[in-house]
Amino acid sequence: MGSPCFLLENACGENMIEQDDRSEDLGEPDPEDFLPAPPKKKGFLQQIPTLASLNPALLFFLLFLILSFLFWNYDIQDELWASRYSIFVKKEYWRALTAIFIHADMKHLLDNSLLFLIFGTLLYYFYGSFVFPFCSLIVGIVTTLLSAYYHEPYIRMLGASGMVYGMVAMWIVFYVTYEIRYSFYLRVLRAVGFALVILFPTSFHEEVDYMAHAIGFGIGTLAGILLVPFLNTRVERFYKEHEKISRRQSSFFDKTE
Repeated sequence: MGSPCFLLENACGENMIEQDDRSEDLGEPDPEDFLPAPPKKKGFLQQIPTLASLNPALLFFLLFLILSFLFWNYDIQDELWASRYSIFVKKEYWRALTAIFIHADMKHLLDNSLLFLIFGTLLYYFYGSFVFPFCSLIVGIVTTLLSAYYHEPYIRMLGASGMVYGMVAMWIVFYVTYEIRYSFYLRVLRAVGFALVILFPTSFHEEVDYMAHAIGFGIGTLAGILLVPFLNTRVERFYKEHEKISRRQSSFFDKTE
């Protein structure tokens, strides 16, 4: 057995060597340590919408506000709402459009407007004017027609909620299709959870047309599935452009080495 002094000296010597190694590791910093890291691959849905992309949805909101104000205060209200009798018996098909733009009161308008502005902005920025407002408006019109057909003849319908549910459904379909950070099953799970939290009512009111909400969501889902083949080119173009930028930035880092 070695002497205690030898063990102590040996331990101290090892500690001194370790300290010397650490001091070498903590020497002068390498200039390359201060270079920016190479960019990570950016997903299509990781873009940040511009403020200008809010404009189309904001324009529609102003139309909602103006036509609702006229509906509340002037004698044109009987020409704007929709019902099964007015559309399919009297053949006043324009009501399937005008009913979307009018609301029962300010609370009804504001309840629809938040989701409308959010998803109108997202759909326009990521997928262009063909999806919003054009296809979104078609979804709203078809929703009004189907809702009117299945309602009693003289029930009056008004508001953009069916269109809004359709817009949310289209966004969910596009999310599941184009999100690249998660597996398919996790995307579906997240989409279902999102839909339940955002769209499923926490209370029920007699004056609310829940059937129109369900129809709007169904039509929006179908529309989203049908639109995906037309949007693939837009998404692929984004990745090609981003790949070019990544190559240029990578060549810059190669030159600095």
